[in-house]
Amino acid sequence: MKPHVVLIVLCLFIQVDTFAQSLAENVEAVATQAAEMKSGNSQDVLTSFFQFALKDLIGTGHELQFQSSLLGIVAKTDPGVWVDTNYLRRNFARNLVIGVDLAIDENIRFKSNSLFLKYALVNKRDVTVFDYSEELGAYSEARVRVMGNAMTRFLESHPDAGQREAANNFFTGENPDFNSLPETFRTAFLNAMNTDTFFHGFTPEHYRDTMDLLMDVINKEIANKPLWTLSAKSTSNENKELFSQLQINTEFMKGIVKRNSAMNLEINAKAHLELNDDTSTAGKKDFDRREFSFSFGLNWIILKDSKERKSILELQAEGEGSTLIGKKYPDEKQDKLSANGILRLRITKDLWLPVEIKYEPVTGNVFGLLNLTTNFDWLNN
Repeated sequence: MKPHVVLIVLCLFIQVDTFAQSLAENVEAVATQAAEMKSGNSQDVLTSFFQFALKDLIGTGHELQFQSSLLGIVAKTDPGVWVDTNYLRRNFARNLVIGVDLAIDENIRFKSNSLFLKYALVNKRDVTVFDYSEELGAYSEARVRVMGNAMTRFLESHPDAGQREAANNFFTGENPDFNSLPETFRTAFLNAMNTDTFFHGFTPEHYRDTMDLLMDVINKEIANKPLWTLSAKSTSNENKELFSQLQINTEFMKGIVKRNSAMNLEINAKAHLELNDDTSTAGKKDFDRREFSFSFGLNWIILKDSKERKSILELQAEGEGSTLIGKKYPDEKQDKLSANGILRLRITKDLWLPVEIKYEPVTGNVFGLLNLTTNFDWLNN
């Protein structure tokens, strides 16, 4: 299936306003709804539009972080990005994230600020450009034909917007009661379905159930696709020293549960290289303090909204090991091990409450962080 056809098919599948709205509005609606259906973990790895986070709310230091995809920035100034052909060409913008951090101490005094860039080297979770041909097969074009023919015939006699929305709600699932719809729509739909070679003989209920089941299969398929990012971060400290710290990070995630819509497991693997100046040699820019760390874990999507398929509760657990590959201070340990956990609770559509716990088995230290994260589209506000 050609990419622009894939996008149009998806627009028809999950459009949220009326059938007669423009394709550009549909593309934006699809992209927004697709972002809301991602797990909190997935949005932390690569945000779809905008993300604002407050970290360590009850600790001795606090961090404010804002990040945005390049697509989100472009869409604020150029609504033409939502034209399907323009959107499909914006692969780089969809996969590039720009962010800034500001760290302050318990007295609200400046500690550091950072600038980072992140890019998805592999992103098979982009629902808006996912190739549905294998999963949908003959359903895809037949679905478009039936919807198009039924709505075209119906709109000829019912141009009223309220009537269009009532009919469209049958396709979106807002009103699955076929018998409550206008008789002219029911007649147009049955004619369109019975004259189609693929859906001939289907009842309206069978048609809806089949398409709902198919979309569940597709959503699970997309949730199991891999995502691999590479990022670089530069930090300036309270002494106004530029590039006081450099970080290079890479992260990989992939879902592994295929046949359970109520939950899922996501593999998470991270590698982190941090370069710092040796504070014992003031004024010398040598990045002699170098630390490498690697972590591996699982993110358990414990609970989903059964109707909207949105993640509500997640628990991420991972083991992490780090080693100094540069200068070591006296009495400092060369290697460290820790166990980390993040419990994410979705409070509203956009707002998440992540609670982080870190345990160091050698020292017995336990650290807890209370964070607040919001993922939002900010496109029409």
